[in-house]
Amino acid sequence: MKPSPFRKTLFLYLFFLSGTSAMIAQQTTDESALKKQEAAVAAAQANVDKYETQLTVADSLISVGNQMITEAKSEMKSAENDRKKIEKEYLASKKGLEKKTASKNKEEAAAAKADLKSLDNQYKQDIKHADLRLKEATKKSADGSKNIEKGKNMKKTAGEGLKKAKAALEAAQAKLDAMKNPSQEKSSAKKKK
Repeated sequence: MKPSPFRKTLFLYLFFLSGTSAMIAQQTTDESALKKQEAAVAAAQANVDKYETQLTVADSLISVGNQMITEAKSEMKSAENDRKKIEKEYLASKKGLEKKTASKNKEEAAAAKADLKSLDNQYKQDIKHADLRLKEATKKSADGSKNIEKGKNMKKTAGEGLKKAKAALEAAQAKLDAMKNPSQEKSSAKKKK
């Protein structure tokens, strides 16, 4: 039995249709892989950006820490100088009032004792205030040191992560370029040999 012309035509039509659908399926697969690779490149770039931001934050932490330590040193020096000044003034005033308390005039001696008591109270308040300033400056210096240490650790971690992220970005970009231009990949492979 001879195949009819209709069957031949139908067979040829189905053959071309299946070939065309295979080519279309291959194109959609290539496009899908290309989009996936573009997404991988974008994710790698986001990772690089994240580590660069961490490096910037680490640098600013170190900078702020150094600034805090410098300010704390000047505040400590100022507080220590104020304390010395307060002590010097107190001792000078106290010496004069103690002489007056030994006076034969009872009213003058009583007034000197009251002034001496007032001077002692004022001295205690002033010293307490100077000590508080010194304590705050010491805390600020310690906080600055902590910021520097934190910044150095963050910088080290971010630097290592950035190296890995850049390598991953380069690999993803190379793969994407190879997918976009497969003929160049083959010619560059021949040149290497």
